[in-house]
Amino acid sequence: MTNILIKPPVNTADSNVTGFTQTIKPDGGSSIILGGLLTNIYSNGDGISKPVVFLLHGFASKKEDMAQVANALAARGIFVVCPDAYNHGARDNDENSLSVLEISANTSCEIDQMITSLESNSDADTDRISIIGFSMGAFAGYHYWANGNSELEALVVFAGSPNWTDMIGRQIIYKTVVNWENENVSDNRVAEIDDRIAKLNPFEILKNEISVNVLFIQQPEDPIVPNMSAEALYDILYEKAPDKIEILIDETGKHSATSKSMEAIFEFICRKLGV
Repeated sequence: MTNILIKPPVNTADSNVTGFTQTIKPDGGSSIILGGLLTNIYSNGDGISKPVVFLLHGFASKKEDMAQVANALAARGIFVVCPDAYNHGARDNDENSLSVLEISANTSCEIDQMITSLESNSDADTDRISIIGFSMGAFAGYHYWANGNSELEALVVFAGSPNWTDMIGRQIIYKTVVNWENENVSDNRVAEIDDRIAKLNPFEILKNEISVNVLFIQQPEDPIVPNMSAEALYDILYEKAPDKIEILIDETGKHSATSKSMEAIFEFICRKLGV
């Protein structure tokens, strides 16, 4: 795996937590330490092994924003994990300030340590891992698809690009979540980020990845993330594995979660996981 130069979280408990001590949340989830990270999980807790879905939020969002989707999936018998991305939510005092795609790569690398922590949880089938990623979370999904230790059962990538170099020159990718609206980024830092994006770019690897059920969701009028590479990758993979690769072109939104997209995500995940 291509890793990001980030130290383990400094504001969470040891990663080898056992017993799965949970704090019940008002939104129906539970707070739990997985792989040293404070996450929210959603499961009926019946002790029956369930497919695991990671819900990955977007830039300047947080794990709690995934609660509605998480509860709906949990009600269908899915074990749902919602982590905060680096520098986001409960992790706002992480030591290093990262740009958007650096955060995506870091999130991807953290998924494996969370999976390892789940292996002794009887509710979670860690041989059945799926990801739903929104925007920054979609970039993380692409990175994990190319580099992760677990083969994914299903993946939904919503408003992200598999070719990270598409984002070079777009101001949003040079921002950190801290004071991002008013942040000035030096030329040296821009060059550093551009170089790292090129090195982390998963596009060439993904052209041959035909074992995963994938739903691409693109919005033609998205002002933040270009559509062309996701559609190009869809065309490449659909020709090789038409039973696994799907795409939704959602004209009802502009880098936003619409009812059309959310219904498609729910239907795709439940169908592919057989729940």
